[in-house]
Amino acid sequence: MNLIESIPVRPTPLGMSALPILSYAAAVFADIIGADELWVLDPDPYLEKLYMNEGFSSRTIYHGKRVGQRRIL
Repeated sequence: MNLIESIPVRPTPLGMSALPILSYAAAVFADIIGADELWVLDPDPYLEKLYMNEGFSSRTIYHGKRVGQRRIL
């Protein structure tokens, strides 16, 4: 099972620190439902290194259609 994380584009009070929180919350939810991988689709190029620091792979193609970053759980 795949879980796809959606990143809000609008600013948050936490700023960029909200992204690791979203990643953690998505990973916990994925673990609860038994997902084996977590994807961020169409990641912002400026955030690619931030996601890689959180355990996501570099950009890859998701099902031959979209660009994404994957984290194996």
